[in-house]
Amino acid sequence: IVGIENARPIALHLQAFLNDVISPKAFFSVNVDEEENQSIISIEVPRGKDRPYVFEGAVYIRQKAKTRTADAMTLRDMVQSQSIEPDRWERRPSVALEPEDLDTHEIFKTTEDALKSGRFDFSDSKDQIAVLAELGVYRSGMYTQAADVLFAKNPAVRHPQVRVRATRFAEDKGSDEYPDDRVFQGPLVQVLNKVLDFTGRNVPIASHFKNDRFQREDKPQYPVYALREGLVNAFAHRDYAGFSGGLSIGIYPTRIEIWNSGRLPKELKVGDLRKNHPSLPTNPDMAHLLYIRGLMERI
Repeated sequence: IVGIENARPIALHLQAFLNDVISPKAFFSVNVDEEENQSIISIEVPRGKDRPYVFEGAVYIRQKAKTRTADAMTLRDMVQSQSIEPDRWERRPSVALEPEDLDTHEIFKTTEDALKSGRFDFSDSKDQIAVLAELGVYRSGMYTQAADVLFAKNPAVRHPQVRVRATRFAEDKGSDEYPDDRVFQGPLVQVLNKVLDFTGRNVPIASHFKNDRFQREDKPQYPVYALREGLVNAFAHRDYAGFSGGLSIGIYPTRIEIWNSGRLPKELKVGDLRKNHPSLPTNPDMAHLLYIRGLMERI
C-alpha cells in the first residue's frame, strides 16, 4: 500500500466532484481509512436504482477489467427495464402534502449538516425548492413521499406507518409493566434523535472504580455507536409502503430489540449479513439524506 498524503481534503474534493458530474444524483460514500499506517480512500457504491447514469454526456459500462461507453442496444435495455419497474414508494408523489406542511427549519438544517460534513454541495442552499430538487425529493413540480417523511412537520397525518414506538419493559418475558412507553412522530431525523434520547435514558449504566483512580467510570450496557448504527439502519432500510408496517424498539433488562417492517432484498440471505456483502438500500433517497447529514457513516 502506497497511501495518499492529505487524504481527507482529497476525499472531500472527490465527493464534491462526483456529486457534480454524475446525473441523476447517485448514492455513494467516500471514506478515508488507515491501513498499514497509510491513508487510503475507499469509495463505496451500492447498485443504483435510477439507471442509466450519465458522466460528461456519456453512459459507461464495466465489463470484467474494462470500462467502455454503452452502445445503443445496452442503453435501450436499461431504459426499458426502468420503464417496467414500478416507481419505488419513496419516489411516488405525496399528493396531499402542501408547502405549508413542510418544516423549513429541518430543510435548512440539512444544508447546514451537509456543509459541515462536506458530503454535498447545494447550488443554492437558500432556495427551499432547489434544495429539495437536488435531494431528489421534489420532482416534476411535486413533492415525493420521501419529502413527506423527511421534511413534513407531521407526516403521520398522511402516512400513519411512520410512527415509531419505543418501550422499556420491566421483565424479559410476558411483562405487562412498562416503565417508559412512547410513540414518536415528526420529520425522520427529529424522530431518530428522539429515539436515541429515549434509549440513552433507558439503557442501564454500569459504574466502575479502577484501582488507580478516584473517579468513577460510567459505561452504558451497550455501545452508543452500535445502538445508533442499528437505529439508523432501521430507519433507512424499512419498508414504508404498508400501512400496517412500522418501526419499534423494545428495551428489556437483558437485551434490546429493534424491529422494522420489510424484508431483505431478494439478492441477499440472512447469512450474507455476517460477511462482506453488496449494499442494496431499500430507500436510496432517504439513506442519502442520512449520509450527507453525518448520521450514516458508510453505506
